Amino acid sequence: GKSEAIPLIDYFELNLNSSLNVYSNLEKKISLIISGVGVENVMNAINKLYKLEFNKDDLWVNIGIVGHKTHKIGSIYEVKKVITNEGKEAYFTNSFYNNLPIATLCCVNSEEKEFNKKCLYDMESFGYLKTLDKLTIKENIFIFKIVSDNIYQKPKNYKSFAIANIKKNIIKINNILNVYRGKPVNKETDIKLILDLIKQKYHITF
Repeated sequence: GKSEAIPLIDYFELNLNSSLNVYSNLEKKISLIISGVGVENVMNAINKLYKLEFNKDDLWVNIGIVGHKTHKIGSIYEVKKVITNEGKEAYFTNSFYNNLPIATLCCVNSEEKEFNKKCLYDMESFGYLKTLDKLTIKENIFIFKIVSDNIYQKPKNYKSFAIANIKKNIIKINNILNVYRGKPVNKETDIKLILDLIKQKYHITF
């Protein structure tokens, strides 16, 4: 399942380290790891990246596609809060305002068809934030999601949808991240970027 990650691999000029199964660009301090669907796989991928190379100032970034009841297909949101479908627990990302519309994301165990809550839906983000909660501060955590499904339509092909829409938004996302990269000044931090999709899932580190 490398194809959905192609825009990121190309844009950040990442190379595969086949023994670790991680894509990276050491000069740009970016790495990408590809994992499977669901909370467990995301947790494993984060822990692998964390063990591989960790600095407390690293930025962790999750990019993926999501469903929503009515939001326009192809629209992008920055997620600030993630809840479970039962709504019992919540986790938060950074509190910065980054000039993108913001949203709450509901993490479910199986593909969502009803979209009853007024939030975005995916199957991984809760595991992502729950794991990072123990590893870093929330100001280092970002989630960007692109709407692929609503009650009216869904893509004929998720892979090609993901490639086209991630490609379209990479520069916008990278510009936001660059604002936070140089802090503290004179010390470029790594960015860990996690790209996830409904069918398959990626972890990226820059």
